[in-house]
Amino acid sequence: MAERLGPVFHKLRTDRKIPTQQLSEETGLDYSYIAHLERGRFKDMGIEKFARLVRALSISADQVLAEMGLLPKGAAPRIDPKALLRAHYKLSPTDLRNALDFLEFLSRKSGRPKAEKEPRSRT
Repeated sequence: MAERLGPVFHKLRTDRKIPTQQLSEETGLDYSYIAHLERGRFKDMGIEKFARLVRALSISADQVLAEMGLLPKGAAPRIDPKALLRAHYKLSPTDLRNALDFLEFLSRKSGRPKAEKEPRSRT
């Protein structure tokens, strides 16, 4: 199944204009592993690596499965602040973390419910 997943991850990564090196840093996966995966050279990738990629790309597992044709497309996409900031403002991983921390600060000041916090990458 990973040989089908790889090209989907490639499409999702390039649609979001995320360089392979940045994805490697955010997931802790080797650059060459990601390059080989995206070319469909692996038969299995494991759930942990799948979860790392999904988290770093700010997508849901359902989106990946829908892109593969395993789930129906058409559910309204969830607006993800991380993906929006990354795509629109081309923020570095550090600037992205700072922006998300600031938004979290603002939500606490306004009394809004706390946003779900993402684990920090090892960059």
